[in-house]
Amino acid sequence: MPKDRRKKARDKRRSSPAPPIFRKVAPQPRKPTAKRPAASPQGSLLKPAIFIIIGLGVIATAVAFLWPRQPAATTEELLSPTPRATPTATPTPRPTLTPTSTATPRPTATPTITPTPEPTPTPIIGGGTPLPGFNFAGRGPLVTTRMELNPGVAIFTLKHFGASAFAVSLQDSQGQKVEVLASAAGLFDGSRPVGITRAGQYALDIQADGNWTAFVEQPRPASAEPPSRMEGQGLAASKLFALRAGPATFRFTHAGAPQGTKPFVVWLLDLSGRRIESLANAMGNFNGSKTIQIGRAGVYLLSIEADGKWTVDAEQ
Repeated sequence: MPKDRRKKARDKRRSSPAPPIFRKVAPQPRKPTAKRPAASPQGSLLKPAIFIIIGLGVIATAVAFLWPRQPAATTEELLSPTPRATPTATPTPRPTLTPTSTATPRPTATPTITPTPEPTPTPIIGGGTPLPGFNFAGRGPLVTTRMELNPGVAIFTLKHFGASAFAVSLQDSQGQKVEVLASAAGLFDGSRPVGITRAGQYALDIQADGNWTAFVEQPRPASAEPPSRMEGQGLAASKLFALRAGPATFRFTHAGAPQGTKPFVVWLLDLSGRRIESLANAMGNFNGSKTIQIGRAGVYLLSIEADGKWTVDAEQ
């Protein structure tokens, strides 16, 4: 048997003498080893728990190291009773769509026939506020004190209560004659419009043998009425009237003196004193009319020279 062979071989080695170079050492007895107490079930669970706790600590340390740190509070913040406000994001409201209104179609207006009213004559604007007038009175020949006249029409109203010649002329600041205003014998009562072209100082040179009066004015009316019937005698400046642009008709009558030597002359003037149109020029009695074209609406007047009674009718 194999076991018997091994036993015989082992016994043979033990009984054979040892080689002379080796010294036989007696075997040392082994010290008795204290037996370890048997592991309890609680001890077997404690080791894994320790390892788990250590692993969690390592993980917590790594997380704390890698996580971004908040700034440390200052001493004032720690002592302040007011807590620090944490900013919160405010959601942006979405834009609200505005509803588009749909245009409501307008109802179709029913045409109605409206009677057209007759046009009412409208006063036409003139030159503005009248300038202050100048009054003079005296007896016999005299040159009046100077007066300030502005460009535009000036109306001279003259009266004489003597029996001899009565003559009046307008002079400028140099004493030069500008216009003859009146030339008559005996009693006189009339007016004459004259266009003043340059502002300055003017005076009246009066030749008379009796008492006389003179009144000078420069009208600048804000408006004027349409023309109507006008009548008078001798030398005269008519009242102011308004004309529209377009045709205008003037009708005249004149009853001259039996032995008259002066013609019947009528001129149309504007507010500047400029002569616009000659309307009549005849000797003695006259009855006639004339239609002219008014180029611009405005305020006008008539300059009339006559030795008898006259009438004027104007219409547009």
